[in-house]
Amino acid sequence: MLSPMRPVAERLDAGPPAGRARGARPGGVVIVQWKLLVPGLALATVGSLGAAAEHLQVRADEQRQAEQAHDYTVSQMLPRSPQDELQVFHSLLARRESTRACVLLSDAVRPVFAAAHGATDCVAAMDKLAAQVTDRARYEMPIYDTATAIRVQGDTATVDACGVTWSSPFIGRAAATDAGPRLGRWELQRQHGNGYLIVGWQGCPPATSSTPPVTSSPGPARHVPPPTTASSTGPRWLPTYPAGYPAVLAAAIGRGNTGVCDTLFTDSGAAEFARAIGTATCGEAITALSGRVTDASNYANPRGAIAFAGAAGHATVDACSLTWISANTGTTPPGPQIGRLTLRTQAGGVGYQITGFQPC
Repeated sequence: MLSPMRPVAERLDAGPPAGRARGARPGGVVIVQWKLLVPGLALATVGSLGAAAEHLQVRADEQRQAEQAHDYTVSQMLPRSPQDELQVFHSLLARRESTRACVLLSDAVRPVFAAAHGATDCVAAMDKLAAQVTDRARYEMPIYDTATAIRVQGDTATVDACGVTWSSPFIGRAAATDAGPRLGRWELQRQHGNGYLIVGWQGCPPATSSTPPVTSSPGPARHVPPPTTASSTGPRWLPTYPAGYPAVLAAAIGRGNTGVCDTLFTDSGAAEFARAIGTATCGEAITALSGRVTDASNYANPRGAIAFAGAAGHATVDACSLTWISANTGTTPPGPQIGRLTLRTQAGGVGYQITGFQPC
């Protein structure tokens, strides 16, 4: 007979007396219970771990889908061509929209860009560059050689913005001074079949450097205007960014530059513009609108234009809800609203002309 004082473990390990079935002993029952209970606990633990792993996987899938949706949305906001990328970058800096300018750069490029300009982050770097813009209207219209400054291969492209120059709007002579800083050399990658993102960046060499620009031909960069069949005076340079068109037209109106009637407008577009303003000619319409401008510099920097893409090579721009901000006049408009523009690319597919106009 076992002593009551003997350890429980010893009692459990003790064999049954002769003539009694092992499973009939109380100790045996305990053994059978533990044999049933331990596998049950193991199965419960495995089941809990499986449910937790499944939950984490679902959360990871949701996070990945959210990131992909965000990236796709951003890709739709990016410029649709390398030419537009160059135009938009300069326009955003001219308007001091540093946060939006940083959207053009990939996450990996932003800290490189910031460090190169001695800034703590991308936005601070853009602020420093924007402060160097001396003529906003001119800075938004960089002149460059499309044959050497831009290279496109499939969904990738390179842009050399180190050789851009600026001149008076739509006048062929070179300007005596730059309108602002040059923005380096970029590597672009099309995102999700939509716009281009800057995935690589390199600063321009110093002005005194003997290192030649990375172009396909020697010599300084020059602007080769895209061809057009509608011109009787030779090739023209035209804006390539529809949403920026009102600023280009506003700059011309503010200066009373009637020459844009022969460059920005087709014949039918110029006639429609004149009728809408109530004048006999496009030039008279520009002059009439110019007389209503109180601050030409501020008027050349409107915000709020909305562009709509149409059929291939066509676009419309609503410039009837433009706003302006001035340190002197606040939000008081420095001139009239522009109107609604109908645009069409010229022959060669680069640059838009105004083919139609409606007043606000």
